[in-house]
This record gives sequence, structure tokens and C-alpha cells, in this order.
Amino acid sequence: MNKIAKLALVAIASSIAFAGSSRAGSWGMNSGSSIERTIRSFSGNDFNVQYVYNWRHQADRTTGPWSVPQRSPTAIQHIQESIDSNRTLVQSLARKGVNVRNIVNANEALDGSLTFYVR
Repeated sequence: MNKIAKLALVAIASSIAFAGSSRAGSWGMNSGSSIERTIRSFSGNDFNVQYVYNWRHQADRTTGPWSVPQRSPTAIQHIQESIDSNRTLVQSLARKGVNVRNIVNANEALDGSLTFYVR
């Protein structure tokens, strides 16, 4: 029974260690110009939508992801403009009920998928 418990513990530790491996490996790939370039050329439906409630208030930590860095109003505008330039992406987001004007951040994962953060 002791071997089974150790094996289960190793499996749990391994899954925790690799749980975030699909997230971006560096901030550089999600910097302003890089993410904007990625959004403009993005094709396909491999994206996620995360809702961030009350995103302007840092004290409200229970309603949104902790790991989403906030962008300046100018950076948000540039992300939205990049999305607007990609008609296919705009249509895909609309099918999911997402208004581009409500997107406040975007991140690219290592697998090339995008996550859009919506207020």
C-alpha cells in the first residue's frame, strides 16, 4: 500500500508542476507589440475567453484571475484595434457573445492559442 501512496503522490506533484505549461513562457511574447502582431495574424478558433469582473479594482481579488497583468488604456485600445483588423477573429468572438470593446487584455499560450480577458 505504501508504494501506491508514493506513486499517487508523485503523479499529483507532476500534474501540479506541469499544470501551467500551456501558458506563455515569457512576458516578451505577450508584450504590447508582440501580442498585437499575433492577434492581427491569428486564424482559427483556438482561443479562450475569461471574464474578469471589476477589473479596475485591485482589492477585488475574488472575482477575477490573479495572474492577469493590467494594461494601460492605450494598450487596451491597441489590442482592440488589432482584433478589429482581424475580421475572422471578430466574427468568432461575436459568435461567443464577446464585444471587442469589453476586451481588456489578451495572452498567447505556448501552444499558440489566445486567451482574451473580458470585463
